[in-house]
Amino acid sequence: LTDKDKQAEPRYTGGVASAAIPANDGSVSINYTESNGSVSLEMSDKKVQELIDKSVGGVAEIDVSGVKNATSAEMPKEALAALGDADLAVTIELPAGSITLNQEAVDSIAGQLKGDKVSVELLPVKKESLSDTQKQAVKANDVILDINIRSGGQKISEFKGELEIQIPYSGPQPVAVWYLNEAGELEKVNCSFANGRVIFHLNHLSLYVLGQDTGRQEKWTNPFSDVKEKDWFYSAVKFACESKLMNGVGNDLF
Repeated sequence: LTDKDKQAEPRYTGGVASAAIPANDGSVSINYTESNGSVSLEMSDKKVQELIDKSVGGVAEIDVSGVKNATSAEMPKEALAALGDADLAVTIELPAGSITLNQEAVDSIAGQLKGDKVSVELLPVKKESLSDTQKQAVKANDVILDINIRSGGQKISEFKGELEIQIPYSGPQPVAVWYLNEAGELEKVNCSFANGRVIFHLNHLSLYVLGQDTGRQEKWTNPFSDVKEKDWFYSAVKFACESKLMNGVGNDLF
């Protein structure tokens, strides 16, 4: 083996695979251990500073896509905070796609961490694991993803700033993205498609569905300040707007 091959060859510690992954287009390497799809990054203060010094375009990029079956990447709390203090965005490339935390999101999330580490997860979900109502909203060729950030056993679902998600997609076109709630309701998320990837932006984490945009029923978002869900006429207003019969009188009023 060459020195490069030896460096990349996995080692095993107590049955847990360990090796190195590239960061910042290969200018930095980060050791890791992997267990049950969770990749734990070994990021000392020295390694974090190297990542900062060699970052390009204001982004620290960590590529975990070569780790088979990896669904999440975990780093020390101090590492994320230091990257935020350096005014960097952070990109984690996983086998299912990439998650980029913009600089504001890095700071916001770092300020909410309850544990010593933070985990960024992009987990492909099987339709069989959904509730009965959620299954009805999902089609056979859809890609279902559970996108999470966790720390100290808790999920961080909302934050300032935004995440950019990029997912490889080769399914039927035109493609769309929806947020899928627990009631099985779909809410469309703006997205674009380029170079074989669906790109969308989030500031709320949960289940998301990628699939062909075929006019499937979506959750209606009420735009009117003078219409409340408890009002007797709510369902009539909802029907009128969804059917494009009425648009209201302006200024958020129906």
